[in-house]
Amino acid sequence: MKVVFNSILPISNKFLFIIFLSSFILVFNKSSFSQKNGVINEEMQVGVATIDITPKTPIRLAGYAARRETETDKVLQGLSAKALVLGSDEQGPTVIITVDLVGITWRITHQVVNFLSEKYGINPAQIAIFASHTHSGPEIGSLINILQYHGEHFTDSLLPLNQLIHIAEYTESLPKILERVASEALKNRKPAYVSWGQGQAFFAKNRNPITKGAPVDVSLPILKIINPDGSLRAVFVNYACHGTTLSANFDIIDGDWIGEAEHIIETRHPGAIALIALGCAGDSDPFPRGSLKDLRMHGEEIADNVDKLLTAQLQPLIAPPAGEMKWVKLPLKNVPGVSELIQIAQNRNSVEGYEARLNLEAVERGKKLSQVINYPIQIWNFDNKMAMLNLGGEVVVDYSKMFKNKFGAEHLWINAYANDIQCYIPSKRILKEGVYEAVGSIYWYNHPTTFDPKVQDIIVHTVDDLMPGIFKATRPKLNQQELIHETKNGIYHLSSWLAGTPGNQVNYIPDWRAFYHFSTQDQAIWKVNIKKSGKYTVYIKYAIPHHEAGKDFVLIANKKQLKGKTIGTPSWFTYKIQELGSVSLKSGIQKFILKSFDNKGTDTIFNLRGVFIVPKGYQSYPFVSSPFKAKQILNTSYSYWDNPNYLPRIRLFAQDTSQKDIVMLGNSLTEREDWAKFLGSVVHVANRGIGSDVTAGYINRLNYVFNLKPKICFIEGGVNDLARHIPQDTIIKHLSILIDTLRTRKIIPVLTTASLVGKNYKYLPPKRFNKQIRELDFAIGRLAKSENVKVIDLNPLITNGKILLSKYADSDGIHYTSSAYAIWKTKIEKILNQVGIER
Repeated sequence: MKVVFNSILPISNKFLFIIFLSSFILVFNKSSFSQKNGVINEEMQVGVATIDITPKTPIRLAGYAARRETETDKVLQGLSAKALVLGSDEQGPTVIITVDLVGITWRITHQVVNFLSEKYGINPAQIAIFASHTHSGPEIGSLINILQYHGEHFTDSLLPLNQLIHIAEYTESLPKILERVASEALKNRKPAYVSWGQGQAFFAKNRNPITKGAPVDVSLPILKIINPDGSLRAVFVNYACHGTTLSANFDIIDGDWIGEAEHIIETRHPGAIALIALGCAGDSDPFPRGSLKDLRMHGEEIADNVDKLLTAQLQPLIAPPAGEMKWVKLPLKNVPGVSELIQIAQNRNSVEGYEARLNLEAVERGKKLSQVINYPIQIWNFDNKMAMLNLGGEVVVDYSKMFKNKFGAEHLWINAYANDIQCYIPSKRILKEGVYEAVGSIYWYNHPTTFDPKVQDIIVHTVDDLMPGIFKATRPKLNQQELIHETKNGIYHLSSWLAGTPGNQVNYIPDWRAFYHFSTQDQAIWKVNIKKSGKYTVYIKYAIPHHEAGKDFVLIANKKQLKGKTIGTPSWFTYKIQELGSVSLKSGIQKFILKSFDNKGTDTIFNLRGVFIVPKGYQSYPFVSSPFKAKQILNTSYSYWDNPNYLPRIRLFAQDTSQKDIVMLGNSLTEREDWAKFLGSVVHVANRGIGSDVTAGYINRLNYVFNLKPKICFIEGGVNDLARHIPQDTIIKHLSILIDTLRTRKIIPVLTTASLVGKNYKYLPPKRFNKQIRELDFAIGRLAKSENVKVIDLNPLITNGKILLSKYADSDGIHYTSSAYAIWKTKIEKILNQVGIER
């Protein structure tokens, strides 16, 4: 079986490592921190690997009792196991393994854990295996009794010998395969940046109609791993939904929506590896379901939302988690004796009767029926910023709701189907309703009876015991105005729960510590005791999906109005921080009022977490619990994800991976020309232009340059950054990063100055905007000289030094005519001849 693993190429020492937080870009010096000083480096050692686990022989598929009795060797999409390792040997690494299987048994997990513990010294509590629960994967023994179902009745005969052998051979091969993929991930650990955040997806639906408004968990947490050059190395994703898009009619091997989503993510991000685990999906199915179209649709929904999150403000994680694991005994209710088993066993038309016959035979062979089920609970603490809870079994959604209400949804990630899947894990509500997850399912899993309702309390109490204390802080249930004082670092945190809300109209949600759907009719009022007079910078933290964004709001501080407009985030769960401006404050008690700037209507402005008042000149990033000291906080409130052209072009780039000698990287000026035809080299030129893109977007999509293995890359851009009020220093830093990163891949970088705009340009006053462009071009020239990079400057030929000449300007005053492109072509050809690249 082929093992594929990722690696990171070296990068120059002068490269300033970056963490993208959407509207904030933090720039750090790589050598600023050391373990010796008790501060952890911002990089983490990360390894990732993938291995094929598609069966090599025909095999029975697991998951549906209604499936045919035959084996299959048909494959829609191959299955895989993937490993993600976080941390160095000194820190004590954590190993995450995902498998495209309906389940995983402790018999398999135990062998892998023992291997990794004995060979690499890894703490068993730091190892977890997550099953995708695809219902189109092979039987591995965990549900083998399902295969005895033969339509109208349950047969007591064994499986055909060849089928049993194929299942046994495949199952017995799994531990070695998983050991191998974990070992590869451990071996290829390299420096990376790790961050996390949450979005949403909506195709999961609760399949039990008994409870009105039955809950689902729509959260979509991701763990993002990026290389020092800014490219995506891996992403670990979680969503709470069964892998049942394809029905029993599809007797074909496939990873269901989980495998489809991973495939789409990896296609869009060449070289990256995607891993997906399930949340509390026990009673949630995908909707719609039953067709290949549905499969693709659900995979794309996950991939689209992951792409949004990859460009959002995510929280940095700088060290592998500290883990604890505990096994508890979950009691079964009224385990039947022999006389009861005899009565039940006579029913040959139910799974309960079949299970009773198996148990009756076991008792007569001298075995005792278990009164309990051993159950694993595992918790990982990431930097006191995020707790990852790993639960065995098919956990119903009630547990997700309970734990997020108890410990806070904003920093809790829950994985189910972890380490050992013996059955469904029902809640008290589910047991009371008596639905499939409570009663019928237990027999398919080879247990004699259902659970005692005490199981919910046992699980909740155990999680509470294991949960680190920092996540158990009392969470305010209601917002109530209190006088706010400065924190230890001199910042004032105007949190939602400390605000007064006239009329109590605002819906405060404690699990997210935020005002939910803060509307045009709402107000939040804070009283703040300012200790020292001076200038302060004001930031606001909120979430609002892109399609709801664009609402005006105002913060009134010391009679000064700081106006803002909401910028979209990937979801209602994905919070961002936006700078509002500066204000002078006098010492003493000050009043702050936040409200809509347009009180018409009742539309939602955002979900509001709070406001930060930061002393002017503050040099460390105040919103993340981290030892980082930022050299500079750069406010670039525009994210390239806001650009509707971005994703469609990325999808197009993913379809073209053949080698190209020449890449044209830029915005709409680049995109609008057919460079392959224009340069007379159809085979060897790739257009990587995206209309309206900014330089941060170029960095994010460099993988679509690298995968072409070009010799030279022409970089054009910067004017869109200026139009979006992105500072010149930030643009130059981005261009510097592009130069350094391309050179690490032995690609020749060539810069292009930004062209002046014409008199017809309407978005900004041309005279003022052209002054900014000339200043940027001067900085680009200095950068090119210091980096010894060739630069193309078209301005002397297509402008009069003040404005783009009409002969070369399109009707919008910014795009080129064919005459301008002809001049650009001549400049490009000259450089190609100088560096010896033939077309």
